Amino acid sequence: MATCTTEATRIQLSTNRGIAGNARKHGIGFVDTLGWFCAHPRGSSSRYLCPLVVNRTVTCVDRGHISRTYGLELAPELRLSFRRQLFS
Repeated sequence: MATCTTEATRIQLSTNRGIAGNARKHGIGFVDTLGWFCAHPRGSSSRYLCPLVVNRTVTCVDRGHISRTYGLELAPELRLSFRRQLFS
């Protein structure tokens, strides 16, 4: 897994936090998808490791696009998260 796992950069994490903060500030819903692609390694609360494979499914087809298979697996969770934000 070490060869197909990247670490989220400070810029990526900062951008994600900034978007979430702006959404809250303006009363707009925000679905935080970071946990669908990355997780904290043991012993760290600030680093995020982002594996290419999650539960035997390839997550991305390239640097900026989710794989169709992973998208279909995430669809129910996205729908639920979206509705939570829409009706909260």
